[in-house]
Amino acid sequence: MSKASVGFAPGLLRRILFRAIISAVAVAVSLSVVQTEVAAQTPGNNEWDPKKTWIFAAGVIQFDDKDLQSWPDHNRIDDKMIQAYIRRGVPDDHIFYIKNKMATKANLEEKLAEHAKKAGKDDTFIFYYTGHGSRDYKQDSRPVNFMTYDTDSKWMVSDIVKTIQKNFTGNRVLLTADCCYSGAILEEVSRMSSRLPIAVFTSSRASSTSTGAWTFTQIITDALNGSPLLDLNGDGNITFQEMANYADEEMSFVEEQRVTYFPRPGSFFNKDLIFAKATAKKAPRVGERLEGEENGKWYKIKVLDSKDNKVFVTWLGWATTFDTWLTPEQIRPYKPVMMKNGTPIEIEWDKKWWKGSIVKNEMGLYFVHYDGYKDIDNEWVALNRVRLPKNQD
Repeated sequence: MSKASVGFAPGLLRRILFRAIISAVAVAVSLSVVQTEVAAQTPGNNEWDPKKTWIFAAGVIQFDDKDLQSWPDHNRIDDKMIQAYIRRGVPDDHIFYIKNKMATKANLEEKLAEHAKKAGKDDTFIFYYTGHGSRDYKQDSRPVNFMTYDTDSKWMVSDIVKTIQKNFTGNRVLLTADCCYSGAILEEVSRMSSRLPIAVFTSSRASSTSTGAWTFTQIITDALNGSPLLDLNGDGNITFQEMANYADEEMSFVEEQRVTYFPRPGSFFNKDLIFAKATAKKAPRVGERLEGEENGKWYKIKVLDSKDNKVFVTWLGWATTFDTWLTPEQIRPYKPVMMKNGTPIEIEWDKKWWKGSIVKNEMGLYFVHYDGYKDIDNEWVALNRVRLPKNQD
């Protein structure tokens, strides 16, 4: 018995539903805080400088293999992310953005090398990919590739890192990705020695699939736009650490997965790097992650607004037409009952149940180990992917 070799993002319906939630949150924030236009700023010593930044972004959500899940082009959040980079002051000629049919392996490899070479010695390089990620379970090292439009090709994560390292002559790199197994970027960075301080920020861990929704890319976009929700300490700055902490909490609650975040202490991409200035102070209670009661059952909710001791909420996984006001009696903190570490369990993977055990739990998720497999396959899973063995109460 062996585990399958390829993992893909969940279905389109969940993606559409969450788009509605994202839209509701954006509207609520705009109603709850004073919005200001995000302008290019003169950076300080510990601030990201957009004018000295080069962006390579690949958004591959359609493929030549019609049996492989694709997504529609309308309302792409990666489009909005690129526009946010431009508004922040990244020069147009510093951005290479490639999508769908143009994103063949040959084209991606050629254009990545060309774009990386253009940067100066004091510049920053940011890489972004969204699409499908595939992990090869037949090899002990579990190599991952990011799928290109020509799906028979394999754009290996290791080759991406090597291409940037070889061709970029600047002094700082941030690698980002929003896809299954995207945390493999960190594994590849860790395996090779590099003169570059490379930081990593991705939607999932190396051993985990990722949602089909735009949640992670939306978080990067919100950070670039200075959303007050990401200013966790309320000091007016959004740091690299705050963006990562917000992303981990949001992805855990909404998408039931953990992000990969690796800053570089002592380098430019350290945890205290100021990524953006918040546009305003966060309104009270907006953004809180709770449970709401409906007909005697409790469901995950997010707070969009508050007034007169009530909160206006959206229900995760439901259309915004169900958004409603709730009283204090109808809300409670999200604190699921968790099994103890070391508990023998069965874990759902690829529609089958596998024996394993709980290593630890955080943020309402389990970190699990599969019996008979190495720790490289340990992963964070949602509660509904874990059960006690049938012969155990």
